[in-house]
Amino acid sequence: MTQENKLRKVNKSRGIKRGPYPQNWCTGPDPRRHAQYYAWLKHKSQAHYRGELHELTWDQWETIWNKDGHWERRGRSREDLCLTMLDPECGWHIANVEIMTRLEQLQLLGYAKTGQLRGHYIKKDKR
Repeated sequence: MTQENKLRKVNKSRGIKRGPYPQNWCTGPDPRRHAQYYAWLKHKSQAHYRGELHELTWDQWETIWNKDGHWERRGRSREDLCLTMLDPECGWHIANVEIMTRLEQLQLLGYAKTGQLRGHYIKKDKR
């Protein structure tokens, strides 16, 4: 066995990866589109894990996020955007989703679960 073959075998056993192959990505070599596709796969898998109906195709998901520069404003803070189901009972499909801020989403989810808005971001004088 040559030194090169030994090194290949050692690297393979250590789990060392050889790097990305953009030419083999189903989305093409664009890293932004690849990141979006990966986010869609995680979104779909998480919905499956929670037992939610998921009928959003990759093309629909991509169209939603690429409209009006929404993708760049995606995140986890209150002002960042997220994709939300309008009615949690109906699942993830094109007529039941909307992009809104995290704050709006949390208010909607609080309302959906309890029938009333809740949280520290709601004025308490409405009682």
